[in-house]
Amino acid sequence: SGYRSVRGVDVQHSDASSGLPIPAAASKDGGGSSNWAFLAPSIWLGTSGVNFHDPSNWNPPGVPDATRRVVVESANAMVITGAVTVLDLSVGGGVGAASATVNAPLTVIENIVLLNNGTLALNQPCVVSNDLDVLAGGTLTHSGPQNPDTNKLNVTVCGNVVVDTNGVVDVTAKGYAANTGIGYYGSHGGRGTIGPGACYGWILTPTNLGSGGNGDPGGGAILLKVSGAIRNNGLMCADGYASSRSGAGGSIFLVSGTLSGGGTIRANGGSVNPGGGGRVALVVTNAGADFSLYTGPILAQGPGNAGSGTIYKQRASDPPGWGTVLVLNGGNGYTEVPPNPPNVTNEVEFTTFYVTNSARLRLTNDFLIGNIFMQSSNAWLDLGSNTLWVKSRAHALGPGFVTNYGAIVWCPDIPKGVVFSVW
Repeated sequence: SGYRSVRGVDVQHSDASSGLPIPAAASKDGGGSSNWAFLAPSIWLGTSGVNFHDPSNWNPPGVPDATRRVVVESANAMVITGAVTVLDLSVGGGVGAASATVNAPLTVIENIVLLNNGTLALNQPCVVSNDLDVLAGGTLTHSGPQNPDTNKLNVTVCGNVVVDTNGVVDVTAKGYAANTGIGYYGSHGGRGTIGPGACYGWILTPTNLGSGGNGDPGGGAILLKVSGAIRNNGLMCADGYASSRSGAGGSIFLVSGTLSGGGTIRANGGSVNPGGGGRVALVVTNAGADFSLYTGPILAQGPGNAGSGTIYKQRASDPPGWGTVLVLNGGNGYTEVPPNPPNVTNEVEFTTFYVTNSARLRLTNDFLIGNIFMQSSNAWLDLGSNTLWVKSRAHALGPGFVTNYGAIVWCPDIPKGVVFSVW
């Protein structure tokens, strides 16, 4: 239902162990129950302003600490400005919209739960010792647009993350403001269509915001490091905004034991005078884990004439950096490599690239990768008079075009190699 709080009940012999702990305010523990929390929570009132640190904003009065469960249901917004540790945090579950904005490090000893009508903006690093749950109607985000890149959704979860159907983790338009950013106008993983912006950022460990277009902001950054499982049946989104001249997609970087679900993971550029795609990286770490349990779409597209972003996947059996990069687009713009700073030299020297569905991979300098395959007849590899070094034995690239002067050097045992020149 998206509701979790209970008040004024006498609970006896109730086994709630299969779900989230149930806070029961002004209630009686009749005995024989499990997973019920009868300690009275700190309930946000917000009657004296937005300040979390003002004791008069709480019932009972007093600023919550590591021993207190925090419940935010009021329509009065709450803002945290100093480092805070609380026992448990839930936002939403009331009749109207409830919101909490965290501008300082946050530690939660048990769980964060976002309920119907609840929005939590985490702008600084957050650690959750148990689980993070975004239930139907709940929203997890960070603030923006911005310049410089102050705010990112950077959460370490020692348990599991669940995003339910109609739950959202959404940083659309929360990246660089219009006309700002490393790749302005409207570039990130792929080139935008308006202005001179170049591609930039890490391919394997993306953390950058999407650059603004000449009118619209880019997408923000979702960075989740999860010891347990991520199950996404909702939406994880870092799109650029699309209104006049679109921003680029931002970053989604998920590290987890397993990844499952049928929801959407997306860092697309905006679609009006399109922005370039962002960057997505998915790493699973449990023994034997791969991506077979995830059935939803994973996208980093640049619509129209904008360039595709990049999608990196690394299974548990892959050594670090030995995964695959998919350059997949619905349009026909360029994805430029090597990326401009911030980046890592030879970051993808063991990584296999797949270029497909109208994507155009273009070299702006010499570039070293692990392997490459063209997977559709409308895929392009534009050498741009540069050399593509491939740490693999020579093989057919597959369907697609290789264009512009340059060379492909197959070098499984550097420095020896086989040279394929394009004239």
